[in-house]
Amino acid sequence: MGALGPEWVAFDTDDHSEEAMLAGEPPTRDRDGETKADLWEAWVRETIHAELQDESLADPIPLFETDADLTVSLTEIGSSTVFERTAEIDDRIRSEGRKCVDEDGVTDGPNGLLYVLYQLADEDDPDPGDIVPRYIGKAEAYGKKNEVSANFEEIAQNRDGTRSFARWGDGSYWHVGELSETVFGEASKKLSWASELVEDGTHQLTDELYLWVRAWDPAEYPGPYGYPAYLAEVEALLIGLAYDAYPDALLNHKEIPEDAPANRTDFDFEPAPLPKH
Repeated sequence: MGALGPEWVAFDTDDHSEEAMLAGEPPTRDRDGETKADLWEAWVRETIHAELQDESLADPIPLFETDADLTVSLTEIGSSTVFERTAEIDDRIRSEGRKCVDEDGVTDGPNGLLYVLYQLADEDDPDPGDIVPRYIGKAEAYGKKNEVSANFEEIAQNRDGTRSFARWGDGSYWHVGELSETVFGEASKKLSWASELVEDGTHQLTDELYLWVRAWDPAEYPGPYGYPAYLAEVEALLIGLAYDAYPDALLNHKEIPEDAPANRTDFDFEPAPLPKH
């Protein structure tokens, strides 16, 4: 049955999950004459790079608060010590998230957030090729039973909590929490991130990390192949293109070949000591 492809799968129009919507879509179209790296750079030029050049926007926005040596500031969340996000990225996540959800549930607008964690090869005057993707992902506004996803509950209710926070939360199952636990030797879920992005035995970044976050509207942001693409589709497409352009930099483990560096590298990180209080 799997050989029949997506056209075989029944499409439940009452299910707003992006994955379910993709089940009824035709196979991804292709573009002739352009490499995957070309398509990645063209998409970056129209989105991330364009917004770096827009003086009305705050981009690029650092993910973490750091000192001049890129040592990440820490904060206490309950009994956990976690990396502190910048106020600017928290504002961006909230403002983009509120385009997707409100107190009444998921809005009629975008169905979730697309995000790209990246570094800049040239901090002063970057061109699209200087935007080095480290991780690409999404946070869908719809969860099970077509209710607001747990990733968006805090944002939907306009609360200050950041445990889940559109997947960038401080909790043990979200990006910042998992990275913090790995850096301080309490877990290993983000071992590849810690190994590549943080200096051994410290909570000092190897290079500044930036986060691009947008409420994904296919009408406003076309997919990299030039046609409107659902959030779940565009995530997978971009991971594939970014891997082709930056195979040694991308830290995604899914939607890339099994023998990709992120999947075959024996990552190692010496944990940092927890700060004394």
